[in-house]
Amino acid sequence: MLNVKRTIYLAACTFLLTGILPTLSHAQEAPRFSRVAVIDISEVFKNHKRFKAKMDEIKNEIEAFDKVLRDKRKQINNLITELQEYKPGSKAYEEGEKRSAKMQAELQVEMQLKRKSILNREADVYDKAYREVLAQVAEFSQRHGIDLVLRFDSKPIDPTRRDSVLKGVNRAVVYQNRMDITKFIVDNLNRGLPPQNLGARPVLPSRPGTR
Repeated sequence: MLNVKRTIYLAACTFLLTGILPTLSHAQEAPRFSRVAVIDISEVFKNHKRFKAKMDEIKNEIEAFDKVLRDKRKQINNLITELQEYKPGSKAYEEGEKRSAKMQAELQVEMQLKRKSILNREADVYDKAYREVLAQVAEFSQRHGIDLVLRFDSKPIDPTRRDSVLKGVNRAVVYQNRMDITKFIVDNLNRGLPPQNLGARPVLPSRPGTR
């Protein structure tokens, strides 16, 4: 009789435990919250020294080419002025016209080729710089447990300018408090080190109410 009671008791305990343990297990699992940060990409590019140096090189090249264009246009204008000294239809006039037309056509082609070259170089500089920024953001986020980085505009809204107000109203990030990683990314970029070789782990700004 005692054995039967003991068997029933053990069975009841087993039943209760199988129902309680899963509940306890779920209760002990702490909820995981995603950590979010924001970055002002415009500010990153504005303060990225190597990117700015590359863009300055292109700017200087454009200015030098503009000088070449001005000189060639001056030559063409001088040639056109000289044509006025010849009688229209004369051999000298026709030869001058041909030279002028040829120089203008060559200048037009040269301008188009240069413009294409400059645009391609600018695109390449932007592409490489942006890939570098993404690599730094990914490295920084992984080291600090950041799950999502949103792009935002840190520039304050100018209430006197309609375009600034409309741009502010349409911002994707409405509010953030000490979640901006822009400065950290700029510092890492300007150190000129690849993401995997970055130095000591920087300290992120603390959240409100935390130490």
